[in-house]
Amino acid sequence: MGHKVIDYTGRTATKNDGYRDYRGIERSQLDRWTPDNKSGKNPIRVNSSGTWNRYRSSRYLYKGDYLKLKNIKLQYSVPKSLVEKLKLSSINVFAQAENLWVATELDGFDPEISLSGFRDPDQYPTATTYTVGLKVNF
Repeated sequence: MGHKVIDYTGRTATKNDGYRDYRGIERSQLDRWTPDNKSGKNPIRVNSSGTWNRYRSSRYLYKGDYLKLKNIKLQYSVPKSLVEKLKLSSINVFAQAENLWVATELDGFDPEISLSGFRDPDQYPTATTYTVGLKVNF
């Protein structure tokens, strides 16, 4: 808790900080800070390739706090009366899931896949796995 994450993906993909490149300006720039719009979601537009740019902005810095459902297992034990009729000791049925969901300020970003503090598109997401099983004791 209390750490920050840089959204490297957003920082390199949007390029809407005013840097002059081959792309047009994105629609999100309509809600940028101006003297008339001081509550704009995006920073003031600086039309320059000089010293200020998106790489030095805190715009893509987010809270790194997260809540994750890492593992859940549901198990049912068949009643002893039924198990004894089958001449068995016990029967258990279970279902298990791992990495079901993660809640972060960055949609879908799983902080466990990156030690660097960057959200990078080159990193594979954590796999979600489901397991169903039957345990029979004789």
